[in-house]
Amino acid sequence: AVDVAGSTTTLNNVFYIKKDTTFPHIIDNQNGDDTWRISAPGAVYNIDFSDDLSLLDYAQYAVYSGPNKTGNLLKNWTSIFTSTNVANYTQNWDVDFNYLVEYSTNYVSVIVYDNAGNSKELDDVFYILKDTTSPTITDNQTGDDVWRNSTGTTYDVDFSDTGGSDLDFAEYCVWTGPNQSGTQLVTWTDISGVSGSSFTEDWQINFGACQEGYNYVSVRCNDLAGNTTSFIDAFYLKKDTIYPEIGDNQIGDDEWRNSGGTVYDVDFSDSGSELNYGQYKICSSTGQVGLIKDWTDISGVTGSSFTSDWEIDFSTCPEGISYVSVRVYDNAKNMSYLDDVFYVKKDTTPPTVTDNQSGDDVWRNASGTTYDVDFYDTGGSNLDYVQYKVCSSTNQVGTIIDWYTFSSGINSSSYTEEWSLSASNFELLTAGYNYANVLCFSCKKRVDPLEAVSYTHLRAHETSLHLVCRLLLE
Repeated sequence: AVDVAGSTTTLNNVFYIKKDTTFPHIIDNQNGDDTWRISAPGAVYNIDFSDDLSLLDYAQYAVYSGPNKTGNLLKNWTSIFTSTNVANYTQNWDVDFNYLVEYSTNYVSVIVYDNAGNSKELDDVFYILKDTTSPTITDNQTGDDVWRNSTGTTYDVDFSDTGGSDLDFAEYCVWTGPNQSGTQLVTWTDISGVSGSSFTEDWQINFGACQEGYNYVSVRCNDLAGNTTSFIDAFYLKKDTIYPEIGDNQIGDDEWRNSGGTVYDVDFSDSGSELNYGQYKICSSTGQVGLIKDWTDISGVTGSSFTSDWEIDFSTCPEGISYVSVRVYDNAKNMSYLDDVFYVKKDTTPPTVTDNQSGDDVWRNASGTTYDVDFYDTGGSNLDYVQYKVCSSTNQVGTIIDWYTFSSGINSSSYTEEWSLSASNFELLTAGYNYANVLCFSCKKRVDPLEAVSYTHLRAHETSLHLVCRLLLE
């Protein structure tokens, strides 16, 4: 300073000036947050700030729905720190998760100020992905009411995610009882191919690990944000790999038959899916060789057991021996068969009588005369027994000797021996003409005398020949 007189005084460093025209620095160590979030992760975001001159004053962040501060402003400028008055700020920091939106990317921008009022702004220093919506399970498979005997069935349970993160995985498990009770047969197992916003492909389960009977299947799925959804007993599976049983109580039918109506004792049972139907097949030889009648339903084969005796189509059987095989299916399509469970012996051809004896015109006064009347059976069952009857007139009028068996247990296709009246029967004849008639039987049947009336229908073919000869008695 200089006064009027020219005197001067000097004072050094009366004040100083602090100059800072340099912008503060933003160090972006956070490229982006590619982890889908279902909740606030805390102070995890690594964006640092520095200013070496006037030092840092404060910093803020803002969130937009689009890049470069486009779209909707989700969170206006909010403090990260204030009045720190430090050269560097390196602490990780967080954002207000409640203001973030699902289904889209949340873009975070920052601005920092130093104490000289210089500022630096940086758009989209990182982004945040938010998904708090649980994935959805769509159960289109309420239950599988078809009994299964093998793997390969697919099931229609779909998965979707609308929160934005997309599906991560889906799993199923299997229990013996509903509501995940009983024993766990299959632990939580991945369903292959589950990804993206939706999964609608039908899928299979581990059939081999399932039990016979009912199996209850539960599912769960997760999205990439970690949201999870479960569905208990989404469906059930009915498994039956056990073959139905055949109870052959009919070794064979050794009775020769000339008509239908005979019933046979072959039973069926199935304790799993139960019986669906049973069939029989008739062949001319064992081992289903020589088809006579192809597989034919046995009426009424249903339920857990079938014990009713049943008939075959006798009319289709040829004469001789026919072999019957059976098969039975349960509701899971398991099939059991048994060849030659029994056989049927059929003979519908009546035996024949060959009358080689036109008449006996010699007057007789004693028995012993033989007569030439032959008997044959070509139907297969062979002759059983032969009889004669003597009447006083033709056409079996005036019975003197009723049907008398003169040979039994023949068991041959022919009987050609000449035969005579027994002495006792000869004594019964009347003087004059006596007319002899004959009768022969094939297909011997054993009849219980106590029940003879009810078994009369079992009597087999008979052939009678009236007036095969005339006997003259003096």
